[in-house]
Amino acid sequence: MFEETFSRTQDRYYNGQTTALDLRDTQIALFNAKVQVNEIKLQLVNSRIRLESLKGTLMSAIQ
Repeated sequence: MFEETFSRTQDRYYNGQTTALDLRDTQIALFNAKVQVNEIKLQLVNSRIRLESLKGTLMSAIQ
């Protein structure tokens, strides 16, 4: 979704329909969305590690 928004804003910028500031704001929103996705992925990995640790199967899960 954010990538599509950025692409549309970029097209509008190249066609002179929006400002560089709008383009930069959209870039920042895209970057922040990607950061959030990576943070959620990290939380998922940490949760899986914690679960395996609680189950006592952490070492077999790693191998």
